[in-house]
Amino acid sequence: MNLHGLECDAVLFDCDGVLVDSEPVSLEAWSEALAVYGYVLDAEVFAESIGGTEAMVANRFAPDVGVDPVVLELEAQRAFQQISSQAGAFGDTLALIDRLECAGVPIGVATNGLRWRLDALLGAVGLGRLLPFSVTADEVENPKPAPDLYLRAASLAGTVAERCVVIEDSPTGVAAAKAAGCLVVAVDRGVFDRRQLAGADVVVDQV
Repeated sequence: MNLHGLECDAVLFDCDGVLVDSEPVSLEAWSEALAVYGYVLDAEVFAESIGGTEAMVANRFAPDVGVDPVVLELEAQRAFQQISSQAGAFGDTLALIDRLECAGVPIGVATNGLRWRLDALLGAVGLGRLLPFSVTADEVENPKPAPDLYLRAASLAGTVAERCVVIEDSPTGVAAAKAAGCLVVAVDRGVFDRRQLAGADVVVDQV
């Protein structure tokens, strides 16, 4: 398969910002969780946490509100589950998945989200049945930017990382995929400065 000039045997997708337009939902959920403690979450400040795990986000904001990060993470999880149905799928990614399916190319997901979160998002946008395998941050020893998620996903795809193209949208995800030895297409969703995605092999506006 040739994707944006890159030859591969499998294509691996990040979830948030690539498959699912979930960042507005995440922002709302964390805003609700932090509002309980009187903290008003600024969207630009929250954007600095995009690409990290839920635990990383909790550890970032818990000291600001004087609460255990585990408690804060659980409160954000409850808020997210209540509004996850508001998330939508990206049309360009859906079109690419259709093309890959028709070509018989193995596809899967590797995300810094936890299993409950991925299942909720894929269910909300009807993508669960289209993606035969997935790996989440709670299923590997080290989340992104470590290579573990993409190494595991490549194995599940029946190939090696060097023969996989990864679709990412964050500097953290790009770093993880490159550390694994994958080829990387970064899609610019307007969240990060395009220069922050320069570590990818190709940067595109649509996948």
